[in-house]
Order: sequence, then structure tokens, then C-alpha cells
Amino acid sequence: MRNAAIGSVSCLTVAAAAFLYGVSLDDHDTLLFLYLTLFALIAVPCIIGNAAITSWQQRHPVGTP
Repeated sequence: MRNAAIGSVSCLTVAAAAFLYGVSLDDHDTLLFLYLTLFALIAVPCIIGNAAITSWQQRHPVGTP
């Protein structure tokens, strides 16, 4: 779980840096870049959360004492 947290924080840091770089751009691709960065900021935590929940469910099956 610790490795997942470290990976999550590092990915979010890179995504935030990319977003801030994209905000500073001033051309016709800026809006697309910002949308893709926002999607990454939403998708990465969802994927990591899903993996953590699946892992927990596999270690704690329903119906076992």
C-alpha cells in the first residue's frame, strides 16, 4: 500500500506540473492539453483506488471468519 501511495503522489505531482505548464502555453492546443491533464488527474486516483479496493477484497473474502 505504501508503494501505491508513493506512486500516486509522484504521478499527481507530475500531472500538476504538466497542468501548470499547460496553463502557461498560449496557442490553439492549450485547451486540449488542459482537458487531457484534467482527465489524467481524475483517472489516475480512480485507477489506483480501484486496484487498492480489489487487492483488499482478495485478501478479505466475504464469508470467511
